[in-house]
Amino acid sequence: MGEVTPEALRSWEMGCAQFFMHKNVAEDDMVKKIAWGMQDPRIQDWYLTNQEEMDLMTFKEYMAEVRRVWLPSGWADIVRRKMLASMQGQRPFSEWAIEVQSQNTLLRGTASHLTDVNVLYHLESHMNVELAADYHAENIVEDDLRLWIEKQPLYSEERYNLKEHGDFKDVHSPSFSH
Repeated sequence: MGEVTPEALRSWEMGCAQFFMHKNVAEDDMVKKIAWGMQDPRIQDWYLTNQEEMDLMTFKEYMAEVRRVWLPSGWADIVRRKMLASMQGQRPFSEWAIEVQSQNTLLRGTASHLTDVNVLYHLESHMNVELAADYHAENIVEDDLRLWIEKQPLYSEERYNLKEHGDFKDVHSPSFSH
């Protein structure tokens, strides 16, 4: 028996979605086709006790119920606070942006899930100070999160690599091309 975590449930949910797609499982059969895949005896007993009710649920409803019953109370608030407390620091922007988006994915279907615009605001306000200066100099204006991330100064990773290898140069020097 492993610990039931938001990350473990997301992995399991993604595996189920792949199974449904490859096996063309009808919506009304999804829960009964995968419920036994939960190997924890406690969860199997819980399913058995509530099988008739569970089998009538959509997969989305079933996953919401699994999270409600098996994750600690307040789990979504904990994930959200952790995500909103994160800062880029000295790691590459793209690595940090993916981590924040991954944590937000755990929150889908909860009141704690952030809209893309709110994720963008978080990334913008918690990015590395040097990158933030470059970002403001570039005057990037974009509301679409994916496009906004793509528009971040390409030299973010270059700056990180140069610092990490002790060969940092000012990215504004004429020898550096964007």
